[in-house]
Amino acid sequence: MDDYAFNSMIAEKMIKSIDAETEVKTFLYASEALEYVTNNDFGNVIILIDIQMPYMSGFQFLDAFEQLPEEKRKSYAIYIYSSTVNEADMKKAASYESVKRFIPKPLTYDTLKTILGKQEA
Repeated sequence: MDDYAFNSMIAEKMIKSIDAETEVKTFLYASEALEYVTNNDFGNVIILIDIQMPYMSGFQFLDAFEQLPEEKRKSYAIYIYSSTVNEADMKKAASYESVKRFIPKPLTYDTLKTILGKQEA
């Protein structure tokens, strides 16, 4: 999730170039993503979320996400990616059980390959 459509489009193209079979769903608003996650069941889903988003921040998304039943939460791996250099934001991101890693913007192919499990040894 990124509130800039261009960033979402670039991330989607990068993911598809790494693995064309990966299904990608993008959201400009965290509230839309939360509704989608809440109302659908999936297995092994990766969420990339920016911290600073309008209407509902990435942190607000995480607060709500962590209130979902554990059975639903355990199917998701959340990665925060942000341009923030604020240490407090990074520490707060690390405090969420659901967050696997904080990734600085911009996204790179190597980072996405690692997240997608496509990194060559």
